Amino acid sequence: MNYVKYILIAVAVVVLSVVVCACNGSKPAASSTRTTRDPSTTNEEPTTTTSATTVASSETPKDNQKVKLSFDSFDGGGPSYSVTVQDESIVKYEKWVEYADPDHDQMEGSAFDVYIEFTSVAPGTTRVIIEEYFPIMSTTTYTYYDATVADDLSLTLQKIDASDDDLFVKQNYDLVVTIGQYSYYMDVAKNPTSDAFEKNLRTNKLSLSMEDKDGAWKTGDLPEELPHDDKTHDAECGDIVLMEGRTLAICYKKTTGDFTVVGHISVPSERKLQDILGKGDVLVEFYLEWSE
Repeated sequence: MNYVKYILIAVAVVVLSVVVCACNGSKPAASSTRTTRDPSTTNEEPTTTTSATTVASSETPKDNQKVKLSFDSFDGGGPSYSVTVQDESIVKYEKWVEYADPDHDQMEGSAFDVYIEFTSVAPGTTRVIIEEYFPIMSTTTYTYYDATVADDLSLTLQKIDASDDDLFVKQNYDLVVTIGQYSYYMDVAKNPTSDAFEKNLRTNKLSLSMEDKDGAWKTGDLPEELPHDDKTHDAECGDIVLMEGRTLAICYKKTTGDFTVVGHISVPSERKLQDILGKGDVLVEFYLEWSE
């Protein structure tokens, strides 16, 4: 009888252990428990989580506060585009690229669009310059817009004619001459020749391969003839002149010749300019640098 009693006790202990384990196993883990408060039954304020999307949408500019431009290009030598906004406190911009085929294969001429989107920031008017560089032809061209932001922050972008002198105030830009790693601001002469030269630079950066001439000049031919009035002058180191209407020349040694003065760059000495220009052909760039 004692054996039967011990067996019954053992069975009871086993059953009780199974029941307890089963109950514990049905409880959810503490880390997965989430308590939701009902605002109507508590004095505590419920926690509110605002999604990033909601925050962004409340700050998204209206349609009339944005203007988007698009340009064509392609892999393997297509044009690249850069933007200058003279006053970014009035207008800001964002640039991105979209391929027609997401699985494009670069270096095989895959076409894509370059998008530039402008957004108003504050009322006012500022100049916008789009620079297009075409590496295949080594050419740079410029397109100009006036961006106007009204009091309600609506934005308009008006393309302007680079030949319209009334829209181009000379105080807003400088003419830069770059020779290798050296850049100089050019003092522009006041005559029809320099005016025409400067006007051409509004739409195209000029890159000239210049060669030695007469031991005193570096010369290169312009794409087109400019108005000129050649007379005999003394030339100083740093003078930039036009010969016979189409040959642009930089004087690096004092001399005399027949030409029309275009401008002058200030250099420390003849020796310094000769060292910068070097012997043989040299690439010289002429372009406009914009300021506010």
